[in-house]
Parts: sequence; structure tokens; C-alpha cells
Amino acid sequence: MKLSLVTLHAEPSAQSVPLAAACLKAHLDSCFCEQGHPLSVSMPEYFPAVPLDQILTDLCDLQPDIIGFPVYIWNHERVMTLAGLLKKRLPGVVLLAGGPEVTADPFRVLGEAPFDTVVIGEGEETMAELCERLLSGQPFMGVAGTAWLADDKEQLLARPQMRSLDKLASPYLMGLLDEHIRQGMVWQLSRGCPFACEFCYDGMGDRSVRRYPLERLEQELRYFVERGASQIFALDSTFNTDRPRAKHILRLIKQEAPAVHFHFEVRHELLDREQAELFASLTC
Repeated sequence: MKLSLVTLHAEPSAQSVPLAAACLKAHLDSCFCEQGHPLSVSMPEYFPAVPLDQILTDLCDLQPDIIGFPVYIWNHERVMTLAGLLKKRLPGVVLLAGGPEVTADPFRVLGEAPFDTVVIGEGEETMAELCERLLSGQPFMGVAGTAWLADDKEQLLARPQMRSLDKLASPYLMGLLDEHIRQGMVWQLSRGCPFACEFCYDGMGDRSVRRYPLERLEQELRYFVERGASQIFALDSTFNTDRPRAKHILRLIKQEAPAVHFHFEVRHELLDREQAELFASLTC
């Protein structure tokens, strides 16, 4: 079975990294390699300069059984148009969508394009179950963590967020994003946010924060440096809410990656003198 996770970027930049697709592929590869199932996951990615007709031809040539799209505010319209074209060209393909735009308003997305089902919230466990059902010939509607339309009626079955990120495979250490490292990398340190700002959706509705193990982050940082990373965007919208952890990471960066340029998001009211001095000692 072939699954294509398609990323439509906003523009060429150091932040244009298919991280969502890579996280899903890392988890699926880990799960299905252990089970011996024949699941092949590809991660095609495109920029706005590529015409939709070309993307359509490329995806049809891959002959996928499933196509999934991470949907963001910058690619929402293009994804909806492409999904409609794909369903006409490949009527038997299973079309999926996920990401922030879907999680925030799943039935709007289902009303705009012919998706078979959409993924709500974190996708790793949901996608693994969806693929498992499809491989075994079972109906895939009704998987926890999805929304769908049944006889034009809206259906949604929630899935709790993962309590811990410890068991998730690292897409970085698996080499899935190697071609992007020299230009720039987005480095996910945590998921979620304890705040509920009106303009932001990082809290995903429940305002919980889960952080990746420090041991994994240390391995990933060394991996980036060894492969010539020039700049790294730290994906942690509240990097310094856990002050001891933040200071540990800053000291690690100072030791392992002094020549790499970093970007952080911090809460200014949580800064203390030691943090300020650590930030000042880095290129950030």
C-alpha cells in the first residue's frame, strides 16, 4: 500500500520544512516495519511556483492508495482545489487532510473538498490505525481522531492527545529531513501551550504542554551540527516557561552549536538575568 503525504509550502525559505509529513512517516515506518506490513510512505513537497497540473500529474504517477495533506492557512485554498482535481482523476484514492486548519474547523474542510475523512489533532496514532484498517480491508470510517460525513451528517470521534512524546520516533535522526538541514531546520522541542491567546492555536484547545526528552534533543542537535546546519528555528512557543529546562538547552547549544544561528519564542515576563546572559552568549 502506498501513502503520499503532500506538503504545499508557502514560499521557499529556511522554515519550509515538511515536518508534519516527516513526523507521520517516522511513526508509520516504525510501526509497520515492526509488523512487517507493506506500507510505503512518500513525502512530496511543492512551492507555489509549481502549477497544480504538474502536482496532479506527479501524484498520479506515484499511483498512491492514500493521499494526505497537512492544511495550513497559507495552503488551504490550493489544497482544496487539488483535492477536487485528484478525486476526479483518481476516484479510488483515499483522500485525507489534517493539520491546524482541519483541527480548528473540520466540517468546513469536509464541505469544501471531497476528503473521505479528516484527522483531528495529532496524527501519528490516528494515521497508524487508519492505515492498519485499510491494509486489512476493514472500513476506515469511525477511527478515533477523525471527522467525516455520513449521509451528509457530520460525524466526529475524538482521540485524547498523547500524554507523552517519549515513544515517538525522531524524523531528524531517521534522516527524513537531511536535504533541508544545510539551508535551515525547524526543531520541535515540545507540543502545546499553556496559554490561550486569541490569535494563536498552539494550545490546540486543551492548553497542555508535552516536551520531548532532553536526551533525544541532545542527539538531534549534534545531528544537525554534524550535517552543517546554518540556522535552526526552535519550535516551542513558550520555550522559557520551564526555566531549568530552557537553561539546560541554552547551555547545550552554547557547547555543541556555537556557530549556528537560532530563533526562539519566549515569554518576556519569564526572563531572568541568567537566561538573558545565556541568550546573549549565543547567535540568536
